[in-house]
Amino acid sequence: MNFLITFFAFDTTVSDDLLSAKMSAIRHTVIDSGTTEYYRCESIRDIEAVFERRHNYIASNDDLTAPHCKVKVVKVEPLPPRRTV
Repeated sequence: MNFLITFFAFDTTVSDDLLSAKMSAIRHTVIDSGTTEYYRCESIRDIEAVFERRHNYIASNDDLTAPHCKVKVVKVEPLPPRRTV
């Protein structure tokens, strides 16, 4: 099954007062829950957690992959199955 992920990235090096000005535009991507990364996901919450972990903590559970930028999921939506003709 495919899911539409709505997310944004923000600069973690700025003060909290300026954070809203440094947020990126909303982004979208489609993931397939049958891929290696997502096949164990049982819920939309699991998909959200895996997506964020894959973008924020690739090498370690304690260190951000890109310390200046963090990805946050806003929404996960199931997509209708593709029709075959």
